[in-house]
Amino acid sequence: MYRFKEVFWELPLPLKIKKNVFVLEAVRNAWEKVVGKKLSRVSRPLFFEEGFLIVGVPDYYYLQMFNLNSYLILKKLKNVLPEEIKNQLSGIKFKIERNYFKKNSKFTEKDECKELNPGALVQEIEDPELKKTFEELFKTYNLAIKKSKYRV
Repeated sequence: MYRFKEVFWELPLPLKIKKNVFVLEAVRNAWEKVVGKKLSRVSRPLFFEEGFLIVGVPDYYYLQMFNLNSYLILKKLKNVLPEEIKNQLSGIKFKIERNYFKKNSKFTEKDECKELNPGALVQEIEDPELKKTFEELFKTYNLAIKKSKYRV
């Protein structure tokens, strides 16, 4: 019996769709390495189209955080992907996909309410003003969690 991957290229699909699926698979395989284990639990590459990778996140907080770091994430992705794939990747867009994360057992409301440490993400930001803004965002979020009824 053949695997789907083995017969995929034989299917009567447009070449563009086949290439998009190939790029998406490569990105998904590298995703945890690029964003780290914790952030990979709250994000998922959904599809690749017209040079843009579309990534789902569970809420506005993560949407903001990933948007602020989209350039760094794209840069890291291009460092780990093969040459023929990274040339096709021109940008990343993030969108809220609550339904995916509600169904996905890896993400729970408790995960959403843990205090977060900016750690390595902030250290990689070279622009001092952007770095300070990002640190303040983490502080504000952590203060809100401390006051929240969802403390863990």
